[in-house]
Amino acid sequence: MKKLKFFLFVSFLCCGMLLNHNVLADSVKIPMDYGILAVEKGKSLNLNRSLVTIQVVNPTQTINVDWALYMHYGYSFPSNWRPVSQVFEWNSNLGATIDLKVAPIVAGVADINTIKKLFYFDENQQAWLESADFSVSSLNNVNFKVLKPGKYVILANDMMSIGDASWYKYKNCLCAASPDYPKGSKLKVTDLDTGKSIVVTVNDWGPERDIFPNRVIDLDVVAFEALGWSLKHGILKNIEVVPLK
Repeated sequence: MKKLKFFLFVSFLCCGMLLNHNVLADSVKIPMDYGILAVEKGKSLNLNRSLVTIQVVNPTQTINVDWALYMHYGYSFPSNWRPVSQVFEWNSNLGATIDLKVAPIVAGVADINTIKKLFYFDENQQAWLESADFSVSSLNNVNFKVLKPGKYVILANDMMSIGDASWYKYKNCLCAASPDYPKGSKLKVTDLDTGKSIVVTVNDWGPERDIFPNRVIDLDVVAFEALGWSLKHGILKNIEVVPLK
């Protein structure tokens, strides 16, 4: 009898949790992490959790804001893109800066160096759309600002995006060799440690990934130095490569 009462009690709690959270794509979502931010007007706030950091600077109102992190299961993401973070939900029009982290339980080892972008769920189109307002701060972090309620997630594809960069002497131009993009492609190359960016044109193929698995690009000497480094530095670390449309 005691076991039956315990089972009924647990079942009641689970049903209560299911009824109190959002439904998307015909699937009930239970948050992996959540909270309520008690925001006071004029007082900045910074919340650090294992997979998300929320920063509110000089808020213009006093308000309680709900936020949550959901697992990625049950969502229909765009083709050729896969989730590498949990789904973050913000339930307020209050502006905030979000640092969403790649979740080890979601992303595989092969996802770490790939291109990552921020997507948000558009309620009108009932689809995940790419956001233009975000920045990649490291292999594992994406920063963005929220100005209205919504759901956000980091998605990745198979193209390598972050890794090492070496230099070569070829035509002394803002050019580069890439194994991922055809000749003539324009690429934005950013040193994530310094924040300096340049735009290069692909004019050669390489490096060979089977020999240099961590090498994302090879830069012409002019491009290498344009990032602010002497050729004596040899190999640059934490370099991001993004194609320009």
